[in-house]
Amino acid sequence: MSESFQRTEGIILRTIPFRDYDQILVLFTQDAGLIKLLYKGSRSKKRGVQGICMPLTRVEVIFKEKKGEIFSCQEISLLDSYRPLRQQLSSLEAGCELLQVLYATQWVGKPSPQLYALLKYYLEKIPAIPYPAILTTSFRLKLLKHEGLLTFPLRCSHCQQPLVSQAYSYQSDLFCLQHHVPGSLYLQQKELDVLYKLMDCKTFQDLTQVLLPADFKAKMEIFFKERMQK
Repeated sequence: MSESFQRTEGIILRTIPFRDYDQILVLFTQDAGLIKLLYKGSRSKKRGVQGICMPLTRVEVIFKEKKGEIFSCQEISLLDSYRPLRQQLSSLEAGCELLQVLYATQWVGKPSPQLYALLKYYLEKIPAIPYPAILTTSFRLKLLKHEGLLTFPLRCSHCQQPLVSQAYSYQSDLFCLQHHVPGSLYLQQKELDVLYKLMDCKTFQDLTQVLLPADFKAKMEIFFKERMQK
């Protein structure tokens, strides 16, 4: 890869201290997907960027491409600190959860502008919803759909019949009642209905109308993890 300067905006997912005053910034960016930047002197008070170089911050960066997956950060400027999101613990936890999901699932250097736009939108909307778990669950399902790992309607992996009244999830496969295997994650009809609504919601107003059944968020975390590990 040739050495050249690039400019993009991104959201800091994680920071990793490096040597005395440096750190590695892990960003999910608009143009390049997940990238890692070495920012020399960024932990020094003289540099004056400590308040910018922190997770859950949207920034513009100028970086220089290098061999390997860690590039050199030349300049950084603040675009949004998501201050409203930081006012409530539940909102802050939800924002951090979205960052963790992306850090765990995205490949370095894989551009995903639509996914970046979705992350940016959800981070802006989290403070405006009473139950942020609706957004974190919706984000997981939309990410699966984006990666081609979830289609509408869900179908039994054995007989290909649409799953409407109930579904059984086992590892990365889905089954109907007739073909399910022991140890499957069971989704009853009201849970399937909510799953389909979250997959298909087009507006924030639609999301605010969704009520999550008990234990649904925990089930969707298992559901998501199994499919991303396929």
